[in-house]
Amino acid sequence: MTLTYPKQFPEDPELCKRHLTALRKRLQRKYNSFAAFWRLGIQTRGAWHFHLLLFVGPSIGTVGELRPFISTSWYEVTGKVSERHLRAGTRVETIRKWKEATSYAERYMAREETFPEGLQTGRIWGCGTRNSSPSGGRRPRSASGTPSGSGGSTESLRRGRGVAPYAALQRS
Repeated sequence: MTLTYPKQFPEDPELCKRHLTALRKRLQRKYNSFAAFWRLGIQTRGAWHFHLLLFVGPSIGTVGELRPFISTSWYEVTGKVSERHLRAGTRVETIRKWKEATSYAERYMAREETFPEGLQTGRIWGCGTRNSSPSGGRRPRSASGTPSGSGGSTESLRRGRGVAPYAALQRS
């Protein structure tokens, strides 16, 4: 899943993470349990965006049912800035094989980003269950200056509790 901002976008990455937290809470209320990996990036135009890899159970339904929910929710939590953003601010794809999940992670989630000099982004990635929050708490930094720690618990994944990469369980 990719979440982008409209032409008018926030400059504060912490505000963007609060938007992601609000979306996570909406997903939790509607679909209950899931786990996810998320990554904050910056587009060439300077706008922030997120890449997410969701792990869900069968209760989430089809990708066709999820797309409008994600689009509407992201549009609302980011301030209903433009009608075009409602139609083009999100991308939700189905993953059918683990290789597709790892390929997505390699392409988008592990991509090296160049942020503006001196900008404090805080943590730019995380993983966890429905209770993890991208804006909650700070992780200590490693010797290289990058945040350390996972950003959340992955207990459901370790115990194999009925989660799989998003659409591995879905019907298109």
